Amino acid sequence: MGDCRKFYLLVIVLTLFALTAGAAGNDKSLLGVYGGWAYGSSVEEDWNPSARLFDRYKLLYHFGGYFQRDLSPEFGLQCNVNFQQVKHYSSFQDFNAPEMIYEPERRLLVALNLLAVLQLPLSARAQIFVQGGGGIGSGTVYGLSGLHFGLTGGAGLKLFPKPGSRSAVIVGGSFHLLIDRSASGSATANYVRFNVGYEFVARSPRE
Repeated sequence: MGDCRKFYLLVIVLTLFALTAGAAGNDKSLLGVYGGWAYGSSVEEDWNPSARLFDRYKLLYHFGGYFQRDLSPEFGLQCNVNFQQVKHYSSFQDFNAPEMIYEPERRLLVALNLLAVLQLPLSARAQIFVQGGGGIGSGTVYGLSGLHFGLTGGAGLKLFPKPGSRSAVIVGGSFHLLIDRSASGSATANYVRFNVGYEFVARSPRE
């Protein structure tokens, strides 16, 4: 738990740096919202030697938002929060009794990440971006006990309605690795997301 608190503090410090870095210079601030669908493999666990309890998880839709500060036309820092819906299927099977299937329930994965963003123009109305970083998350799914670490990377396109536009449509994908290390052992999970969103300039260098 001590390592989690240190990491949580580090994320807060880096996030504050991302929000304030270059405030007196020619930086640009962006706000964005996005959503989409996620895909990952199911997990089954056998917890009882005389009976079997199986847990399966299905990733559903997700949504989130971000604040990005561009320190240069090519490089930015982004504070990103995401809410991932997960459906949990559970069944209990005794060797001497029929399988008992429980009602599926929905669970929520919440993640806060600090990402470095590299963005390069393809044309006057299109831009490619690559991003990566890490942060913390919360959610009791895939064998994760609650608070956990996360690493993420992704890429996509920004499509502008016209040259010089202050807004853009975002399409892309991302890969996510979740890591939970506790006294009882470690657990990991990974999945991919497909994202569609909308971004606009909150503050330009001339404002």
